[in-house]
Amino acid sequence: MQRDLEQEIKELDQLPEPIKIPNWFKKTSLLLISLTLLYLIVIYFIPSSYIIEFLAARSTSTNLQNNQLIDEGVITFENNTLQLLQTAYKTANGNEIKACLQGSRSNNNILINKIHFPEILHQDFKSVIAKPCPPNTLIDIHSHPSGRCFFSPHDIAVYDNQNIIAIMCGVNTFHLYGW
Repeated sequence: MQRDLEQEIKELDQLPEPIKIPNWFKKTSLLLISLTLLYLIVIYFIPSSYIIEFLAARSTSTNLQNNQLIDEGVITFENNTLQLLQTAYKTANGNEIKACLQGSRSNNNILINKIHFPEILHQDFKSVIAKPCPPNTLIDIHSHPSGRCFFSPHDIAVYDNQNIIAIMCGVNTFHLYGW
């Protein structure tokens, strides 16, 4: 038995020595792996620009309170106009809608008592093309069912400076422009 153990020790001594990895290579590799993992963690946990834009838009939007939108003025919905608008939003199957809100205005107090849905020429999840609103329209509104409450460049380009334009980006969430 003793001899077998000695024989094994001799055989082990004859094996080539393992390759030694330089310390600078170990440190550099560890640093690169650490930076890669840190990068992956950061891009996973930090919100994308869409999330940041979504949150920014929501912070500037207005939520309904007792059939009223309070922004730079007060918009009050009467005669079931709000319910009609909300129903159109809910039943559009994720497509944009367009509506023309009519009523009366006294300075920055608007009373909406009629809603007109113009003929839709084209509509999908990111756009709506419809016939223009009648001249007595106070608020030209369309929806963004994606929840993005920002006006697109096209929305601003077609703004006529006569009415308020609005985006409905949720059943009870609106973004108004043009007071």
